[in-house]
Amino acid sequence: MQRYLAPEQFPPTFALSVAKLVVRDSFFLSQVKGSLPPEFFGGNEIGGDYIQQAVDWAYSFYDEHNYGISVASFDYQMNQYINEKPESDRQTVAAGIAHLRNSLFAEPIHDADFVRENVYGWMKQQAVKSMLVDMKEKLDKGQPIYEATYVDRLNEISAIGLDLSEGGVDLLRDLGWSYNYLTTEAKRDFISTGLMQFDKALSGGIGRKEMLVFEAPPNVGKTTVMASVTASLLKKGKRVVHITLEQDEKLILQKIVACMSTVRPHEFMLHPDIIKGWLEYMQGNGAQLMLKQFPTGKLTVIELQNYLRGIESIWGQKIDAVVIDYADLMRSSRNKDKRYEELSEIYTTLRGLAVMMDFALITATQTNRKGVKKEKITIEDLSECFEKAAIADVIIAICQTEMEHKSGAMRLHFAKNRIGEKFIEIPYKIDYVLAYLEEKEKKEGWGAYQMPTQTTGPLGFLNAGQGAA
Repeated sequence: MQRYLAPEQFPPTFALSVAKLVVRDSFFLSQVKGSLPPEFFGGNEIGGDYIQQAVDWAYSFYDEHNYGISVASFDYQMNQYINEKPESDRQTVAAGIAHLRNSLFAEPIHDADFVRENVYGWMKQQAVKSMLVDMKEKLDKGQPIYEATYVDRLNEISAIGLDLSEGGVDLLRDLGWSYNYLTTEAKRDFISTGLMQFDKALSGGIGRKEMLVFEAPPNVGKTTVMASVTASLLKKGKRVVHITLEQDEKLILQKIVACMSTVRPHEFMLHPDIIKGWLEYMQGNGAQLMLKQFPTGKLTVIELQNYLRGIESIWGQKIDAVVIDYADLMRSSRNKDKRYEELSEIYTTLRGLAVMMDFALITATQTNRKGVKKEKITIEDLSECFEKAAIADVIIAICQTEMEHKSGAMRLHFAKNRIGEKFIEIPYKIDYVLAYLEEKEKKEGWGAYQMPTQTTGPLGFLNAGQGAA
């Protein structure tokens, strides 16, 4: 069983988030009522000791009406509570509890999924412990243990947090809702990268809950391409977690900042104002970046999930995109006899994590030996585990001949694309030092440019028709 954090291990804001769900989510309230100790509501800087009181009002209201407490009922209880205090304390109490009231009902719950998962997980762990203690006590006393009783208890424990009262999408039950949804709302939540042809091929951009995999032979530029994608997302004000399992996180940071600023890393010290300007721009446009290096072959999907939940808690907002360089270097949480079985589990659970946490997942994989010298790579060239082709939503092959590599040219071939046109090929110029991609038109002589010379301005060689080193 997965180990969840104990109440005292959560940041102070967690208590307020739990209380927000209690007063605003009837199902959550029904699940936790009477199960959460005071530790879940202590130590918060907003509301302080009043949080437990507010939760108690919600519990009492639910007992009487079987649904969540309304704002009017909360205000009635709040006014009574204030009037019962000594007159000398009323002003202080009123200010504190009014502040809490606004937080409970008006502020968004950015980490709602994280809160639900950990509260329900903690409740399940406590219930299992209680059941085991009960079984031990009966064994010590020589009393019989009936299997059916504990099977029922285990079923009840597994159902904690599972809302079976709601159905799915009933197309014809509410024609008004169905019509409005089908004709007015966006059907797919995607994130634009700013690369015009790339986004067009992806029907607008990289989709949340989707897995995009770059496929390439070794030493072609998977790391550089993913750093460039991260930089593009940051320019759009997105919140990105970039995981590296091979290269040092500081080197990846240099690539990302170089791509954004068009200043080469060895020239950062010569252009401090440009670097500072870009960092301030990112801070102002809402972008967030967390770069983390994990040891090669050590990170499991469960460990990654716990890490991402912690980042969401720190940021107070959900993650837009997770970039993993690259998934083949992760480890399965269960021992597998075959490598392809391990990779299949890694990719399957990664995609499931993207769906559960609602982020876009970008990673990469190697080709097999046949793909190393091929001019056009396909999904048939995937290394070790062909199941990746079935699991991923989009597979983009980074294609490059030796001459193209020398001249800073590459082609992105959409080998699989569930959400747009497949088998198309987009030519790019690439600067490996700047991690910079530029969409180009493939004309006669493509990939046969002279080697670039040292230039004074960033990307100057592009205008001169020369490739990257």
